[in-house]
Amino acid sequence: MRAHRTTPRAITLLAILASIGCTASDDISGVRAAPPARAARTIAPPATGAATGVSIDGAPLGKPGLTAWDKWTTLVGKRAHYIMWFQDWSGTFQGYAVTDAYGRGATPVITWEMKNRQAAIKYADVLGGKWNKYIDTWAAAAKTNGRPIMLRFGHEMNGNWYGWSGAANGSSAVAAQQFVATWRYVRDRFTRAGATNVTWVWCINAESVPNEAWNAPENYYPGDAWVDWTCADGYNWGTSQTIANAGWISHWQTFDEIFSSAYQRVTVLAPAKPFMIGEFASSELGGSKAAWIADAAARMRAAYPNLRGFSWFNYAKETDWRVESSMASLNAFKSAFVNDPYFVWP
Repeated sequence: MRAHRTTPRAITLLAILASIGCTASDDISGVRAAPPARAARTIAPPATGAATGVSIDGAPLGKPGLTAWDKWTTLVGKRAHYIMWFQDWSGTFQGYAVTDAYGRGATPVITWEMKNRQAAIKYADVLGGKWNKYIDTWAAAAKTNGRPIMLRFGHEMNGNWYGWSGAANGSSAVAAQQFVATWRYVRDRFTRAGATNVTWVWCINAESVPNEAWNAPENYYPGDAWVDWTCADGYNWGTSQTIANAGWISHWQTFDEIFSSAYQRVTVLAPAKPFMIGEFASSELGGSKAAWIADAAARMRAAYPNLRGFSWFNYAKETDWRVESSMASLNAFKSAFVNDPYFVWP
């Protein structure tokens, strides 16, 4: 989720990149290490349409979160196909949550944030082996659990608000190459651990911040051999964000204004990969959220043929993103997404 931050100091890792076959002059395909053989059990997209998903505070991580999820299911009338949650690198693999997700008929989507609580983890630390034990232990636990999961690793790397972003690791083309190297490094360790039940979701922010050539999303793509699904996150902030409350000014945007360019770029970059929207939602402030929801569903059907899944971000956080923020919003969501057979519910 976007949250404006200043860009930390640059970090140079030319020696590490050279050791894995990448130089500062390489393009996005410059990390030339060959992928190890794998027999992945990739989670497939639905045969037609787009599978539905939701992210709810606390779900499926314990009784309060499960209760909130059940309440949401009752509100909208159906159980979502995906349940998405966030985990950083301070905790172990949450097998109990995976079990609870499947117990409610949902596929787990774990957004794996490369930080240790609030402490940033730099590309150099991962590539230098400092996190090998953690990565290998997590991968082994995922393998032992055995259930298929989707893993959104290093999401929104083309924003400037996370410690794993290019902006926080040098703000240069080299930083983007370092991200590619880090992604491949981590995925290859999973493969060597035999965790082939993990489906890897590469997820950009729909808007690059800063919007500079080095920070183009294409520069961060690890390559088809290391990615199973592609993805973008984006929000209609409406007029919820101001200098006084957030340090920046937001404005109302349509679904296409948020996602059209990102979708076109990603699907040109990786046309054979299924595409999902990892996080999206709308504020109530600045326009009609109900109309925005109806338009979003209509545009998905009409103009996003590679879109095979989404997760609605159902939090009251920077603004009230929840579908139940108003009765009009809830009714619009049910009409647009729940009652339309194009959108897949279990």
